[in-house]
Amino acid sequence: MKVFALTILLISICYVQGGLVKRQAEEEPQAEVANVLTAPFTEFIRRLQQETEGFASSVQEKFGQTTVERIRTQFETAFQQFQDSLTPLTEQMRQHVDRLFPRPTQQATEDAA
Repeated sequence: MKVFALTILLISICYVQGGLVKRQAEEEPQAEVANVLTAPFTEFIRRLQQETEGFASSVQEKFGQTTVERIRTQFETAFQQFQDSLTPLTEQMRQHVDRLFPRPTQQATEDAA
């Protein structure tokens, strides 16, 4: 789960940095002011990226691919259990909604019975 969170964080950081670079390219006349204001932020993002990549590689070295597969399997199992527990609830909700708001075909069937 940590690897997944770190991956999302890394993607978000790259996206923010990409947007920042794009904005800097569009605002060439104000480049000097933008560089002064964004230099600390860009440096922070670069350092954070390096630390995140280092952490991700160390996690992968320590735990290996089997852990990622195990986490994926645990997630799929948990998701399946969640879906299985939600199915009866959704069926019950559907029945309650049908009772509150009967469909015309449903009323004709109940009247005939």
